[in-house]
Amino acid sequence: MLKQYLNDFLIKDRWNQLYFIAVLIFITGILFVKQLGPTNFLIYISFFLFEIGFLWWLIVVFKKYRNFKYLKPFIFLCQLVVVWLANVFARDVVASTMGLPPTDFDATIALLTFIYCIPSILIVTSTLLALIGIGVWCVYILRFGFLIFKDRFMESFSLFHVLGLMITIGLLGEAYKVFFVYEQRSSELVKSLAYSSDYYQIPNYMSQFPELNSQDKVHLHDNGVISKMVKTEHGYQIIIEKLP
Repeated sequence: MLKQYLNDFLIKDRWNQLYFIAVLIFITGILFVKQLGPTNFLIYISFFLFEIGFLWWLIVVFKKYRNFKYLKPFIFLCQLVVVWLANVFARDVVASTMGLPPTDFDATIALLTFIYCIPSILIVTSTLLALIGIGVWCVYILRFGFLIFKDRFMESFSLFHVLGLMITIGLLGEAYKVFFVYEQRSSELVKSLAYSSDYYQIPNYMSQFPELNSQDKVHLHDNGVISKMVKTEHGYQIIIEKLP
């Protein structure tokens, strides 16, 4: 009997094997929770195996449907959403850090948009996966509530896939939170980028203004407003003035 179970296990798909091992490790972690304490490494190992199994299955499904005619336009649309969202984040952080219109810092926003593609990808991916998860649950509800789907249609679905999906969304959410925790401490980085890319030495025609030091780096804004950025021992200082 044990040999039969082993043979059945070996002929399963690789992701199902990982799911099975993850369940065994998870149950073991629950049984020994008192001995291992709150930082139960077995639980984390089981989550990791669930995640690997889900990603493995997802890659196989993607390869199966990669020639679907609407897939490329859909991916292109997702890329547009990612870039747009990253640009919104970049403009917001420039406005809050510099205290000036973000439209005046094109070079800084361009670089920050590239950086903010990371959390934007996390947001778009987790949103899509959440929608997929809702769709899968709807399929199960219709399947068991009304019995209108054929068993063959349901063979590609598994509750373990749904669990792996939930773990993936949770990991993406945590990664998103960690990114923005560091983002809140990055004001000096934003100022450094602006100082290097959007601020420039005072041009000759502005040397007539005594309030401007030739060593300062400035940026001209609308309506005669000028901002100076001075590099000090404690970081960068922004001084906003209006030219006479």
